[in-house]
Amino acid sequence: MYMSSALILHIPLKYYYNFFVEQKYGFNKRTKLVFFKDNLYIVLITTLLLVISFDFLVWLIDLRLFSEYYWISAFAIFAVFGMIITYAIFPVFIKILIGSTVPLQEVDIDAYTAIEQLYQKCGFNTKKVLMSLRSKRSTHANAFVMDMFGVKQVVLYDNLLQLAGIDTNANKVKQLQNQDLKEQTDDRSLQTDKQDGRNNELNQSRNEKLVIKDPKVSGIEKIVAVLAHEIGHQKYWHTYKLLVFVLVAVFFLFFIFSQLKKTDFFAIIFGFIGEIGEKIEYNQEFVNLFGIFVAIKSHLSLIMWIINILQRRLENQADQYAVKLGYGQALGNFLISMSKENLSDLNPDPLYI
Repeated sequence: MYMSSALILHIPLKYYYNFFVEQKYGFNKRTKLVFFKDNLYIVLITTLLLVISFDFLVWLIDLRLFSEYYWISAFAIFAVFGMIITYAIFPVFIKILIGSTVPLQEVDIDAYTAIEQLYQKCGFNTKKVLMSLRSKRSTHANAFVMDMFGVKQVVLYDNLLQLAGIDTNANKVKQLQNQDLKEQTDDRSLQTDKQDGRNNELNQSRNEKLVIKDPKVSGIEKIVAVLAHEIGHQKYWHTYKLLVFVLVAVFFLFFIFSQLKKTDFFAIIFGFIGEIGEKIEYNQEFVNLFGIFVAIKSHLSLIMWIINILQRRLENQADQYAVKLGYGQALGNFLISMSKENLSDLNPDPLYI
């Protein structure tokens, strides 16, 4: 409930950020209804996963497998359980949040062919290249490659493709044209008015197409360059390295938990043991787990700073992989354009990044 309460209390701040800050600069595309639906979904799913995980963890600890080394067996089983949630269950929920997806070959066959050629060159075999209709929620552009335990797929945001000069509205024009043909069979007395309105929509769509054809950044090569960077993460096993980093950190936390068994540190802090030794009945494992969770939460900024330093090095390594493939110039230009489009800080403080 602690985490759920924190998420709920954070919603007003997210609302202000989305509908005042983001909207002021033209980034927010979500309606208020979609905003509250997304956040309700996040709170419910996060609460469900946390309750299941926490109860499972307490149950594991109560089993006391391998006697005094129970915390090692609990860590091993919980690590497997966590990976199943992270890499098998959680991506299903993420798909709902990133919006509807369509196969890229149905949007632009040339872009799909270029990406497929890159994958053949890098030995990254997947036919699942998707375009996410993310522009319905935000104008921020992004892309990601998933390659974990045999699951491979690529997701490109439609606004990223538009920034690169790829027309993602081609199907819209076809639908309008088909609708025009259907309307020709309607009452002749209304045909002129309907055709005029339909022509206006077609002209608007064509104008959008012309804008896309004269973009701030053009070329399928730049999309390929971004994906070359993403493949660099897979080639250098960055996802697995981060996983090992997390597992080592979790192992350390389990060790700390095993040592807390010998003390009443958190029980005193939370008031289960008074100043003169009076006690309120409590579950020591539960109190210690909750205490560790609160301690991590309170030091999250420091932890994220360390993780960001590690991630920055991995990002630079992925950039170098794209450079080796000959996409250095294209990647650099596109990243600068994306940063400007997203109003990112091009000269951030070293401590911040």
